Amino acid sequence: MHNSSYKKYSIILFYVLFAIGNFNALIQIFIPRIVYTFLYLLILFVSVFEFAKQEEFCFNKDAARKNFLVLLFIFICLIRFVVQIIMDDYTELSLNRFLQTLVPVLVYFPATFLGCDDRKRLETFYIKCALLSVLLGLLNQVTGILPSRYFADEMVRVGNYVITRSYSMAGFSLGTGTICSIGIALLLKNGDKFSIPFKLFSSVVFIYGLAVTFSRGGVFFALIIITMFIVLNLICSGSKINKWVLVTFFILLFALVITVFMYGDRIVQSTFWGRYVLNAFDSSTSLRANFQKKAVDLIKMHPLFGKGFGFVGSNAYSMSVGEGFPPENNYYEIAIDCGLIAMCSYMLFVLKSVFYELRTKEKNKIAYVGIIVGFMMWSLMSTPLEGDLNAAFFWYCIGSLVS
Repeated sequence: MHNSSYKKYSIILFYVLFAIGNFNALIQIFIPRIVYTFLYLLILFVSVFEFAKQEEFCFNKDAARKNFLVLLFIFICLIRFVVQIIMDDYTELSLNRFLQTLVPVLVYFPATFLGCDDRKRLETFYIKCALLSVLLGLLNQVTGILPSRYFADEMVRVGNYVITRSYSMAGFSLGTGTICSIGIALLLKNGDKFSIPFKLFSSVVFIYGLAVTFSRGGVFFALIIITMFIVLNLICSGSKINKWVLVTFFILLFALVITVFMYGDRIVQSTFWGRYVLNAFDSSTSLRANFQKKAVDLIKMHPLFGKGFGFVGSNAYSMSVGEGFPPENNYYEIAIDCGLIAMCSYMLFVLKSVFYELRTKEKNKIAYVGIIVGFMMWSLMSTPLEGDLNAAFFWYCIGSLVS
């Protein structure tokens, strides 16, 4: 158990990160993004520095073996960026993309300093922040209290209709889908910390908030989290399924059948059915596939050490910088940024952490596996970890797994 100053700074860091992650769009109205980004960077580096100067700190062979892959990834990123600067081969987005890649990985180390009670308090805080963020977003769509220029309507086409997507104080549909899904995961993990009415209310808000974003990736993310949580709980318990679980399952199944029987026509004609079923594979899916093909071609041209930071990504696409397209796959983006060796070390370290938990079967860490696997699957068809705040939570989960 760590009781030194680095643990204190680690706890402060995650309180700050969790608050920013859930209220990013709201905070930006009053404070420039660079200001609070610098704030959590400062706390992060102080935490790591305090840890490094402790007398008991000794980077022995066991520690080196445990963290070799993540250290290799960090080293390659640093060398790749330095080479870009020396070779004068960079864009106006290179520094930004480099920091977006590297800084979240560093969050892994403070996350390993936390104890079980620390994580419970932090995750309880996250749930409350996410709940408030979603509620404020839904309220603002009705009242319009906050300036519309900060929350411009985000639209999606469903068949012949254009639908307004929901948002939260975390941002638009992607950010909202992410915090709702993580909120559900942390509710499952820390259910004993809350009353039944609070859990029911929070679940309804998160599920509704997720559904009205019309984010297929967000819904997919949540379904993976819930499925992984149920399956791993059954595996870790090593016992037969509780009879009340079966009773609840059949009650829900019966309710679903009755609902479909009574309201089938309305369901089929609804925007939800159109977005999530009929138009699950629409023109945006075809466009994504084209971007991924361009990413593969670029990787083939620069396989070992990549093209460099700042040439692709959502910002490069919107600002027509560098190659000017989003890879629509986090792994492709890493490979383009700093090469296949870095991408493989990144993926292998994450998978190693997941398999470590599957071997130890610690039930209080099952939710982290669901979140990590959910992000990894989502990353095959999008870039949910391109932003530093989502990626920071991803590495928080990895650090929590191996702590």
